[in-house]
Amino acid sequence: MKLATPALARSIALAVALAGCARATPPPALRPASDEAGADLRLQQELEVELSTSNLQSGRPDCGRACDLATRICFLAGRICTLAEGQAPDDPTQAQCRDGRARCQRARALVKSRCGC
Repeated sequence: MKLATPALARSIALAVALAGCARATPPPALRPASDEAGADLRLQQELEVELSTSNLQSGRPDCGRACDLATRICFLAGRICTLAEGQAPDDPTQAQCRDGRARCQRARALVKSRCGC
């Protein structure tokens, strides 16, 4: 029977050690739904500010941009509410969903009045 060379033995030992370390590392923690919804809500708020400070009140508003912002605001509201589904009634995501929906309604009303989208 032929014995392994020292280099091969070290390689095998290293591979076994690394495999053991990989299993010892815990999986990354999942973000709570309220954290994810909070991040979406902050982005939604930024978009709402951008929409409210856009040139919708001018004679020639950029309706393409305004309609895009409103669509993105409403998309984020949907994501937030999807995260809220199945959560307890007192979970922060429930309030974030209500807030997100209200922002969507305001954005839609604003662009509808000026741009018809």
